[in-house]
Amino acid sequence: MTTAIVYSRSGKGMTKMFRDHLGIKRYRFKDDRWRPRVPNLDVCINWGCAHPVRSVVVYNKPAAIRISSNKLLASLNLINAGIPTPSVGCDKLPCIGRKIYHRGGQNFWFCATYEDVDAAKKAGAEYFSEFYPKMREYRVHVAHGAVLVVQRKVPVDGVDPTQEYAWNHASGKFVFEYVRRNRWPIGVVRIAIQAVECFGLDFGAVDVLSGAPEPHPKAVVCEVNTAPSLADYAFSQYLQYFKWLLSHDKPPDHFVCTGDHKYDYSFSNLTR
Repeated sequence: MTTAIVYSRSGKGMTKMFRDHLGIKRYRFKDDRWRPRVPNLDVCINWGCAHPVRSVVVYNKPAAIRISSNKLLASLNLINAGIPTPSVGCDKLPCIGRKIYHRGGQNFWFCATYEDVDAAKKAGAEYFSEFYPKMREYRVHVAHGAVLVVQRKVPVDGVDPTQEYAWNHASGKFVFEYVRRNRWPIGVVRIAIQAVECFGLDFGAVDVLSGAPEPHPKAVVCEVNTAPSLADYAFSQYLQYFKWLLSHDKPPDHFVCTGDHKYDYSFSNLTR
């Protein structure tokens, strides 16, 4: 069986590690072509690449990645699916201006007035969404309808999170800490799974904001990442997930998690 992992802009280091641990091939789409040329595959794990590949089975299809990576289209899909997410538009202030395609905390404009909105548009903002005054931010790693890992963003010493609008890891002001399974917030976990399923993805890392006062929802989905950076523990959980995928002769069904206990949503618990 010919198996490979593919990527494009992001994931050079991650995909190399998966290749080495899984003993599979690796291909990159760059400058409008595959490097090296991709043969016909039996199984393809797609790490954030929106370009089609010839494979009998593809986990995370390019079409689903195209939708989730277009942040405006992704927001509209979440709204249409009834999944809590900030409303789109600059008619409700304050709001956030972003590029349609963005990474990390880049191209982020907080707008308190319509003058701010005009300035953000001139600076390159392509769409706007309602500002959600979060108290907490999570990243939920979802795989086949279950949860691999839950992380929470926390400020480093000396950073006041109430003075920061974008809690971005790349800025160096916030770091991820793992949340123990017995402390997983069920509401956050549930909408994260719904978001990944909404896009037709097999796996993804979902950024969820929570803790805003009423009338805001208790939690909202911010975005779904299909090529997340992974530290040691998260990497090990994805590695176990991919090994589980590759152990099947045909694509396994997604889990349907409906319980009230946190362990009912745990991938490792469901696959024991």
